[in-house]
Amino acid sequence: MSREQLKKGYETEIAYQKHMLRNLSYYFELAILVSAIGMVMTYYFWGKNLPVLLLGIFIMVIGLLAMLILATGAIRGRKNLNLVIADYKKKIKTATTKK
Repeated sequence: MSREQLKKGYETEIAYQKHMLRNLSYYFELAILVSAIGMVMTYYFWGKNLPVLLLGIFIMVIGLLAMLILATGAIRGRKNLNLVIADYKKKIKTATTKK
């Protein structure tokens, strides 16, 4: 594999992983919104309408679980991206010193 192919492959992979991390942040914001809607429903229907109250609690829990899962994915994805960048720098450095 040539140096240019290596460089292009790593840059493509880094750009793709950054794009996926950005997508995770958008989904995290959506999960915050869903959880907030559930909290508002729970607050307004406390003691007034039991089915809607339970629906609000359910929506809030689903939003919180989604936030937890997405945050874990973002943290692990960021660590993976940092490892890929470090590996790229190491390979470019060794490829440069060999010439």
